[in-house]
Amino acid sequence: MSRLLCTLAVIAAIALTSCGGGDGGQTDYTLNASPGGIWVGSDVVTGLAIVGLTDELGNFQLIRADGMQIVGEALTAADALYANTEEITAFGKTFPDGATHGSGILNGTIAERSSLAGEIQFTTDAGTGAHIVFGPAPSTGLEFDGSYFESSTLAIIAGTYTYVPTGTVVTVDLNGAIFAQDATTGCVINGSVSIIEETYNVYRVQGTAASCQGAAAVLNGIKFNGLATLQDTVSPQNVIVGLIGSNNTVKYAFAYTLTRSSPPPM
Repeated sequence: MSRLLCTLAVIAAIALTSCGGGDGGQTDYTLNASPGGIWVGSDVVTGLAIVGLTDELGNFQLIRADGMQIVGEALTAADALYANTEEITAFGKTFPDGATHGSGILNGTIAERSSLAGEIQFTTDAGTGAHIVFGPAPSTGLEFDGSYFESSTLAIIAGTYTYVPTGTVVTVDLNGAIFAQDATTGCVINGSVSIIEETYNVYRVQGTAASCQGAAAVLNGIKFNGLATLQDTVSPQNVIVGLIGSNNTVKYAFAYTLTRSSPPPM
């Protein structure tokens, strides 16, 4: 068995992977790169910007500038990167063949806390093949954003935010409770933000939609889950969040940049 296949076989259980052995039981050890980070770059195929959020377990959301999201769980073996992926268009948009969802595979390489390069080959539910390329870094790859090392706490992310395109106001209280009412669809969102690891600036977010009207009525009762990060090195501060939800037959994706309109509560 190759070194890569051996490390992939046990990556989910242990980060310091042992594969094979020599005389006297000698073992070679490979330290696998952590996939955790905030990753910024672009899709070479379309030229669209990408922001990626990944926790230390490898759960990731890549958010493209057109609102499409790529989600999955990344496995690493030394500096190799692999994942099964799902591709979901932004709500109200489709791929050129009319589909809104696809499935694929990510193959790439990672330099821990530095850069990420790879290619995603996917097929839409309508049967059309497509691909997304990011890399090699730094010219077109995804580069690590050092804001990942900022602490995450409910007190830090609490506050009032505005989604500028619609004027929707989003509040996050000191317990992590989220409330919003979309100014265009009438959707009322109740949810929460929670800490994954205080050491890193990636949060878990969930919310449920109700009272949606018009074309958005299909969202009523759907629970959305995703990842978010607070960008406090810009003024005003903002939160980038990606959300995915399903009614068991169709998956929906929403991505927001929320601008802080009030400071965290004291």
